[in-house]
Amino acid sequence: MAKKTTKQTKTLAQKEIAKAKKELANAKKKFLAAEKKVAGFIKKHPAKAAAAAAGIAAAVGSAIAAGLTLKKKAKKKR
Repeated sequence: MAKKTTKQTKTLAQKEIAKAKKELANAKKKFLAAEKKVAGFIKKHPAKAAAAAAGIAAAVGSAIAAGLTLKKKAKKKR
C-alpha cells in the first residue's frame, strides 16, 4: 500500500470533517424533535411524567449509592 501524501491526507481529513458536521447537524435535529415530543408528553400527562422522573431519580440515586458503597469497601480492604 502506497503512503498517502500530505495533500491527500488533508483532503481526506476535510472530507471526514464535513461528514462529521453533517452527522452532528442531523443528530441536533433529531434531539430537538425528541425534546418537543417530551415537552408535549409532559403537558398532556404531568402525573405520568412526574412518576417517570421520580423513578429515574431513584434509579440514579441507587446507582450512585451502590458505587459509593463499593468504593468505601475497596478502601477498607487496603
